[in-house]
Amino acid sequence: MRLRSSPILLLILGLMLGLAAMAAQSPDARKHYSEAQRLFALNERDRAMEELKTAIQLSPDYVDAQRLYLDNNREKAKDLIPQYEKYVQENPASAAFRYLLGKAYSNANQRGKADAEFNKCLDLDPNFGWGLLAAGTNALRAGNKEKAIEMWQKARRNAGDSVQLRSAAAQNLLSNRVYDAALEEAEKILQADPAYFDAWRIKWQAKLNLAFGSDESRAEVLRDIKKLESEHGRDIRALAVLMDGYQSLDDEPRVEKTKQAIMAIDAKYFERQPFNIGFGTPTGKVIRLTGINARRFMDVNKLKDEKAKLEIYRQMESELEDADARLYAVYPGMLRSLIALGEVEKAKQIITKMIEGKITGRDLAGHQVAFARASLEKKSDLDLALGYARSAVEELRKPMPKIEDNGPDAAASAEAMAEYAKSQLAEALHLEGQLLLAKGMAAEAASALEESIQLKETEASAIDLGLANAKLNRVDKAIEMLARGYAWEGKRKAEAMAALKPIYKDREKTRSMKAMLDEAVTRHRARVREEAISKALREMGRTEKKAAPLFALSTLDGRKLSLSDLAGKVVLLNFWATW
Repeated sequence: MRLRSSPILLLILGLMLGLAAMAAQSPDARKHYSEAQRLFALNERDRAMEELKTAIQLSPDYVDAQRLYLDNNREKAKDLIPQYEKYVQENPASAAFRYLLGKAYSNANQRGKADAEFNKCLDLDPNFGWGLLAAGTNALRAGNKEKAIEMWQKARRNAGDSVQLRSAAAQNLLSNRVYDAALEEAEKILQADPAYFDAWRIKWQAKLNLAFGSDESRAEVLRDIKKLESEHGRDIRALAVLMDGYQSLDDEPRVEKTKQAIMAIDAKYFERQPFNIGFGTPTGKVIRLTGINARRFMDVNKLKDEKAKLEIYRQMESELEDADARLYAVYPGMLRSLIALGEVEKAKQIITKMIEGKITGRDLAGHQVAFARASLEKKSDLDLALGYARSAVEELRKPMPKIEDNGPDAAASAEAMAEYAKSQLAEALHLEGQLLLAKGMAAEAASALEESIQLKETEASAIDLGLANAKLNRVDKAIEMLARGYAWEGKRKAEAMAALKPIYKDREKTRSMKAMLDEAVTRHRARVREEAISKALREMGRTEKKAAPLFALSTLDGRKLSLSDLAGKVVLLNFWATW
């Protein structure tokens, strides 16, 4: 008799395979996985990868080991996809392999395919912990924080003996301020494995935030730290966690002392720390850097010497194979450094590479504006600079990409994005006007500057419009705009005054220039105040009114005091938190 497949049969089969997969994680596989974790913590990457490969050979559906393998091979993310597609082809009803394929797609920035596999994973097994974790992340990305928290809570309840899954769920809950659940899960992890040091971080952060950093909670954290220090003071993994613990208590001397203790064991520890970073561009493209280039990218931002920065960016350019990484991570940095060094000709070469590489239009616009401004300051290549400024204006006139956001802060986020888009366009139009003015094209300059001011007025745009109108002999308009620029009381105040004197002198008899400027300053201050009040009222209107949560804290003399004890009294709350 031939069996026909059905959704119910596939679900039952998937659940059976999921249970079998958990059972199939042999003690030897777990042993090799644990050793890999230890070696990674010590920066012995090659040995760690060998241990991981052995664990995976013993138990291919060992999700924890496979995740660690994938995350430590992000630079090969695309190349690894066929391997995980093959797993799924050979095991179509396995929730574990569906999840792992989704993880492989995710690491390669193929978000649509990743989400599809995560959904198939949960279709096969609605209680598959890692799938629930991914579903929570997707829900949060869609703006549904409540759904995300529900998924993460369910993930930790279905984590089985996976300490890694429990820890990941607890960390997500902590990051989204579900401190009680994060603390509960961290304590469960530590009961099962006190040497799972990352759980201490979660416990301390959750405890401090739950108690608003009370003296009592700080004392409890310090007791934990001292205990961990006495039991594992020679273990670098524990010492790294202890550093974070002291940091959360703002104890910088002990942070430095712990750092020195780590370096006494391994002088090169911090230099060899692996890096794996990702960042999004304004238009949503995600860029990932790994290994030495990730470290370089992090370290270069700490440097003040632009020549040293430029050298690092050139090293990255020569070594990075990913064209997007060069376009969005390396070239923008090189451009900034070259502009700062006044090397506009070399900066021109970099902006040309960006254009040839077809960097996303809105991302490119900001770099074009930066280059055009540098050219204006140097008074070189004004025609090219004007072309770039106009290209940026054309791109910035286009609507911002829509971002799906149904979260509680969606309205505020949309308003902030709209304001940001207006500011970008206003800046580009102002620069276009400045370049036109420098080329003697006062009428065209006035038109661009008028539009810029309608979007967002600044001291500089008002003064520049005043100067353009003065050149066109539009005296009334010139006086009005120069006075408005003066009223900002900024860096160009003296310039506005100097430009006003020759065109205002005939009016001194009827009204002094000082009186006119004083009135302009008064109007400007009133407008700024009204705009601030209006913005505050809009934000208050979006804020949901809630009663303060009841909590109890210890006073300086040791007495317990709850918020309910202060009913009817004026209470000043001084909030404290760790981030």
